[in-house]
Amino acid sequence: MSNYQNSLESKLWAIADDLRGNMDANEFKNYILGFIFYRYLSEKLELHMNEELKEDELTFEQAWADDDFKQDLIDEGITALGYFLEPQYLFSNLI
Repeated sequence: MSNYQNSLESKLWAIADDLRGNMDANEFKNYILGFIFYRYLSEKLELHMNEELKEDELTFEQAWADDDFKQDLIDEGITALGYFLEPQYLFSNLI
């Protein structure tokens, strides 16, 4: 594991401990599992969209900024993956 990954892991655990506070770890896992699932969905959507837009030489965020692409992006996400998140709500942008 790289230094960056080790540092990130340490920071995430510290944040998790701060967030958990006096909450029991078993109860806290329900919140963390939700975040992990959200991250998975977010990354899956972003990778899919970037792959679909590769021929257009656009990223998902660049295409979303163009009003002509918005509805097509929504339709693609829902058709291919069953869900859609606007780029501003992706896990990577929330972090």
